Amino acid sequence: ISDWSVEEFDDELARAFEEFHPESHRIGERDFALLLAWFISDRELPGGRAPIERYLARADLDPGEREVAARIVAAHLGLHRVRAVEPGRSLKLESVLTGGVVSVASQTVSRELAPWDVLLCRVVPGEPAATLWGSVLVYAPDEEPELCAELERLADAHGLPRHPVGVSEGFRLARRGLLRFVPARRLADASYLTAEGAPAGAGRASVSPAAAAGPSPP
Repeated sequence: ISDWSVEEFDDELARAFEEFHPESHRIGERDFALLLAWFISDRELPGGRAPIERYLARADLDPGEREVAARIVAAHLGLHRVRAVEPGRSLKLESVLTGGVVSVASQTVSRELAPWDVLLCRVVPGEPAATLWGSVLVYAPDEEPELCAELERLADAHGLPRHPVGVSEGFRLARRGLLRFVPARRLADASYLTAEGAPAGAGRASVSPAAAAGPSPP
């Protein structure tokens, strides 16, 4: 999905690069992982729909590819508290906005978390358990109030009421800003997966717009 999106919409990815990280034409591996997941899932293309929605509309997908794409389309960015952890196996997450609880299968991210950590992530619905897709940002429990204050600020900025529905709508409208938001008292580093949900190795790298866009299709 990520390879197809980059090849099919390389010009738009270059524009998304400028929108997501206007301060510099070179970004680290961390920010590029966030950019790519946001571009695929959230950024509307000219003519409508995000790349993942365009991918799902392809007539040449086999049933398995279509099922995976449909689940990713349904995976919206959300803010969750970790309520329970089985390292190497699963997480129980509670939505900060709605209080809803979901069990998530996780072999990798679950090894790095503790109860009451706060995650900014996409939960992919599924049976017997949901999964995670894209980059996962992890915050310390005492950073939750600052994250909630930022959600309220975003609701105010969009003229929305500060009740759960208004805050949720502000969240939806400002996903790029939330992915870039850094709490003043940040105590936890982010954990990263590739855009396909696989664990990403640690390291240092920088990416330029040309490299981010990748080669044009033949």
